[in-house]
Amino acid sequence: MEKYNGWTNYATWRVNLELVDEMEIDATGMTPDQWRDMDNYDRAHHLEDIILNYMDGVDGPEWVRDFALAFMADVNWYEIANHCTERWCEE
Repeated sequence: MEKYNGWTNYATWRVNLELVDEMEIDATGMTPDQWRDMDNYDRAHHLEDIILNYMDGVDGPEWVRDFALAFMADVNWYEIANHCTERWCEE
C-alpha cells in the first residue's frame, strides 16, 4: 500500500479526518490517564469498536454498511491510536 498524506493509506487518513480527529478523549469513556495506561493494541481496538458501534446506528441499505466495513478493514487503527495518544496525553 502507498502512503497517503503522511498516513499508512487513504482509509486510515480518511477515517482519522472524518471520524476521529475531532473526537475528544471523553468520547472514549476514558480519562487521559486511563488512555495512557492502556497499551496501543488495546487503544486501537477500543477506537475501532467506538467507530464500528457508531456505524451500527446509521440507517441505510445493508450493502452500504458492507462497503463501509470493507473500507474500514484497511484502516491502520494502531496509527490512529498513536495519533490520539499524542493529542490527548502529551499536550
